[in-house]
Amino acid sequence: MNASARLGEMSLLVEMGSKVLFASSEHGIWPLVRCVAAHRAQIAGATAFDRVVGRAAARLFAHAQVARVYTPVASQPAVDALSGAGTRLFPERIVPNIMALGLADLCEMERLSQQFDTAESLFQHLLSLLPPLGSNGESAPRQT
Repeated sequence: MNASARLGEMSLLVEMGSKVLFASSEHGIWPLVRCVAAHRAQIAGATAFDRVVGRAAARLFAHAQVARVYTPVASQPAVDALSGAGTRLFPERIVPNIMALGLADLCEMERLSQQFDTAESLFQHLLSLLPPLGSNGESAPRQT
């Protein structure tokens, strides 16, 4: 299954059979955090399509017991995190790591995911950082 074609303009799509349970065009980990927070019970056993799957996203998919994840790009740490976790990953391409845009450093969420022993503790931490939704339904910039 071609994840890029299935996603279209979306960055995250979660389906159960032919029913769309969650869809977002917002980039980054926040749509997945929102999806798991609002629909954890409903997405267990679902199929997800995600634009990029790094270690943090992989751990959240496994935590939510999503059955299958299709993606154009996954990191090796994501593959490792899902190995034996009950969630099958179908990447079109595997890269060593997800890097920060324009930088020669790991993506912030790849680094952050390394600091937590359990997916639940990572999820709870991400919930505490969750940006509020703007009027367009996407994350508003965090005020610091």
